[in-house]
Amino acid sequence: MVDNETDPEKAAQILEQIKDCKMCTDCYEQNSCLKDLLHNKIERKAVPQDLIDCIKSKLKEEGS
Repeated sequence: MVDNETDPEKAAQILEQIKDCKMCTDCYEQNSCLKDLLHNKIERKAVPQDLIDCIKSKLKEEGS
């Protein structure tokens, strides 16, 4: 949910459930703050296309 992987309806249900629990709310807020901090501090670098292709190829081999 912190990573926005939960659909909005489900996220609203979860937030509604945790709002009555101080420990749950604090934990959610700490995780959100940590995620935001890391997102702002991490330098993103482009990945070479040949590396992407190599990884995809290996994954296909593993799946066969």
